Amino acid sequence: MHHSGMIVDTCKKCGTFFDKGELEKAAEFIEKDGVEYEKFKRSEKGIAETRIKLVKEINRVERQVWRLHWVGRFLSLIGL
Repeated sequence: MHHSGMIVDTCKKCGTFFDKGELEKAAEFIEKDGVEYEKFKRSEKGIAETRIKLVKEINRVERQVWRLHWVGRFLSLIGL
């Protein structure tokens, strides 16, 4: 359920059964390497989220460096 998004129904008397379309979905999941595919998707998402955070942090640091640059120029203009 966690990786495929499906809940397979089971009954002690009748066995395992699928709702409409779930068997095809299960086959497709297995065909795409199932769990490995899901792990890859999650890691890819994590990498993308980390990249976004990194870009934001780089931009924040660059703005701070730019401010310090102008403070330094201002101080040199006033002779400090």
